[in-house]
Formats: sequence, C-alpha cells, structure tokens
Amino acid sequence: MRPNAAIARAVAAFAGRRVLVAGDLMLDRYWSGDVDRISPEAPVPIVRKVGAFGVPGGAANTACNVAALGARVTLFGVTGQDEAGAELRGMLSQRGIDCACLSIVAGRPTTVKLRIVAHDQQIVRIDEEDTSPIDASLADEVVKRAARLMPRVDAVLVSDYAKGFAIAPVIKGIIAAAVRHGKPVVVDPKGSDFERYRGATVLKPNRSELALLTGLPARQHEETMQAARQLLRLAGSTAIVVTEGKDGMTLLRPQTEEMPEEHFPSFAREVYDVTGAGDTALATLAVALAAGAPLGDAVWLANLAAGLAVGESGTVAISREKLAKAMAGLRRGKRGVSA
Repeated sequence: MRPNAAIARAVAAFAGRRVLVAGDLMLDRYWSGDVDRISPEAPVPIVRKVGAFGVPGGAANTACNVAALGARVTLFGVTGQDEAGAELRGMLSQRGIDCACLSIVAGRPTTVKLRIVAHDQQIVRIDEEDTSPIDASLADEVVKRAARLMPRVDAVLVSDYAKGFAIAPVIKGIIAAAVRHGKPVVVDPKGSDFERYRGATVLKPNRSELALLTGLPARQHEETMQAARQLLRLAGSTAIVVTEGKDGMTLLRPQTEEMPEEHFPSFAREVYDVTGAGDTALATLAVALAAGAPLGDAVWLANLAAGLAVGESGTVAISREKLAKAMAGLRRGKRGVSA
C-alpha cells in the first residue's frame, strides 16, 4: 500500500482529536558514561557517569506519542507520592497532557527503569516498582471517571504493562464504557488472560505477547499467523494487529471475507533501538482511528511510525510532522524511512 489522499487527510485530521489513555505509567531514567577499566572488586565494568536524563515510559510514553501526533490526551494511571512521580507528572504536563485523572498513591513507588549506558551500549537496567494490584476502591473510581469522560473522547487506548494499574476490573470497565458510547478501543495486552480485553476494537500484541495469550509459539511469521488466527477465533469481534519486529505488522480482521489478513512489511532502513516502538505504533493506531481512518490505513500508519521510532535512540515520540515528512518521502519513491 502506498500513501494516498485518504491517508494524508487522516493524518491532517489528527490535530485536536481527543484520546483517553489508560495504563501503567513509568519513568525511564538514563545514566550515560564511559568505561575504560574493569572493577578490581568484581569482573564488571566501571562506568564513569557523565550525564543523566529521564523520559516518560510505558503508558506515559504512549500518551506522549499520542500528544506528539497532535491529539489531546487525558491520561489515567497511578504514580507514587514521591520524587519520581512528581518528575514524571511534570514531564507529562510540559507535553500538554491532561494529568487531572492521574491517581497518586502514598506508599506505592512510581515505577522507574534506570538504564546505565556506556558507548551507546546498555550495561544494566535497574527497576524500582510495586506490581501489586491497585485497591478495588481506586479501580472503581477510575472506571467511574473514565465513563464520565467517554462522551467527549474520540478513541480509547489501553496500555497494559502488568504493573498493577491495568487490572481486569479497570480494563473491563473502561472497555464497557467505550462500547456503550461507540468509541474505538485499542489495547496493548500483557499476560495470558484474554478475557479482560474482550470487546476491544483492536488488540495489538507483539509476538511474545501473542504467544502468552494463546499458549502457541510465535517465533517467526508462519508460527505467528497460526497463533494470531487462534486469537482471532477467541476474540470474536476484535481485530488483531501483530507487531513482528523486522517483519513488520500483520492485521487480521474479524468476521470478514474481504481481505481477512493483510501484511505490512517493515519500513525501517535500520534498527537502532526498539525501545518504545510498540508504544509509538499503538499511539498512531489509536489516533488514526480517532481521526476516522479505516483500520487498514490506521495499521499502515502505525507501521510507518514504528519504522521511524526504531531508527532513533531511546524512548522517543514520533510527531505528526515527522510522519507527514516520511509519507512525502515515500511518495517521492524512497524505499525506506528515517527520522
């Protein structure tokens, strides 16, 4: 599929779309440094720290990608009442994301992933988190808040990282509210419990997530298709979009005789860093549906955005302008895309 006028109009319509994003929030911290010797205490490198920065991660990164595409974001999730939580909320507010519906829980640490990098190589990652489920009373309040907002949004996005916020009562309640109001729901799943996602418009697993959901191997494209067809049978009216890394994406449509499966080869010229690429694809898919794009066009755009994301280092948000520029390059006949 090539860029066409309909896809260009959909991208132009991204601006001002309203997307409700719910999921597990994280703060991605990076320490960068140099290594020139091995520790005398243990056979590990000594990293001389020269820089540090942080960016939103998990569902927070997905929200940033939605905002970068020009949509207006209302974010649901949980942070701790701690320094990391304040830092993350500040980053999100600076990106124009509505944080009024975020829940701050005392005694629960904000999920932080600290990556130590030297010479463009990740040395180690240190995680700080509490993955226990949020309280039932908080889950109930989250669903009620989301339901009240549903008439004013154009699409719903659920980003499940199994960190304790995106639990079954929250996901089921938000999906049910969206279905009642006729809003498309895009979900990035985690774990083996498919039932919590039933009723979603689109389920977007990667190969490893697909294998967990079905109990079938998904190591290469042929196996992936067998597992995806099994998930489609379980999913009923839910479409399946499988992200397959260097092999691109595959869309499986429910209950249709017209092109039930459609494969989208990867646009990436080179893979520099896969961090956050799934969040980019998820965000683009949701915003495209919010803008009224047909599902096939929305997946095409998500695949293009993922190709841009893997060409950059670290957790990034692909803007609507970068997406439009890449589309213009494809119209001129370039074979790959770059950021």
